[in-house]
Amino acid sequence: MPAASASVQACTGPFPPIASNKNSEGSMPRSEETPRKARSMLNLCMLTALGKGPELKLHIRGALNNGLTKNEIKEVFMQTAIYCGVPAAVEAFRCAREVFEEDAAKKPAKKAAKKK
Repeated sequence: MPAASASVQACTGPFPPIASNKNSEGSMPRSEETPRKARSMLNLCMLTALGKGPELKLHIRGALNNGLTKNEIKEVFMQTAIYCGVPAAVEAFRCAREVFEEDAAKKPAKKAAKKK
């Protein structure tokens, strides 16, 4: 292993196989060091910064499933306004609103199905 690579190996952990496409299963290594809620917050921030609206919607749903509240998600997007720019945050809030509205519309349908 070259000296430059060896000096950072302890810090990078599972990153080299991901970066070199050696992760054939297509799965992302998960560390128990970072709780699911924290990973969800990081994903929301990164997808907002990258302007990936459709993917952001999927991860907003995932964040809710991982235990984030709507208010916590809103706080994440408030931070992105400062660090990623207001337009990126506006788009993130738009995505969140759509997900929250879709979920709210599904709840009455689920309740009606349970009564039958």
